Amino acid sequence: MFTRTRTTRRQRVIGAGVSTIGALAATVALAAPPASADAISVTVDPGFSIGLTTSFGMGCSYKVTAAVSGLDNIVYFTDEGGGASFNPNYVTSNSGIAETTWTPATPGIHTIRAVHFSGGGPAATIVTVGTGINTGSGCVVLP
Repeated sequence: MFTRTRTTRRQRVIGAGVSTIGALAATVALAAPPASADAISVTVDPGFSIGLTTSFGMGCSYKVTAAVSGLDNIVYFTDEGGGASFNPNYVTSNSGIAETTWTPATPGIHTIRAVHFSGGGPAATIVTVGTGINTGSGCVVLP
């Protein structure tokens, strides 16, 4: 009978330890951030554009770069200033960098946004666009 009591007590200690480890694992899993992918930043490179008030002109093309996190690197680019085109709108990247070309069609304030296709957080930058004269290798931007 003494041996049976010792076995039962040992089983209780082991069971309590396993329960504690299971509870800790569940807590860690619930506290982990969701596995979404986010657009971290958006930049627009003015290239060889020059102007007195802005370096971006309508009718001229600019390289837009978005840094993204996660494995699903499909990024959708938008211009909330209107009248702009992207080539292409959807960009796939396995390196964490998505690049596209942007050609603003109207002067004014444009919000360039990169949204991760999986629904993660977007990133944006604001660009002021003036009237541009495309020189072929750059852009002269008029006030």
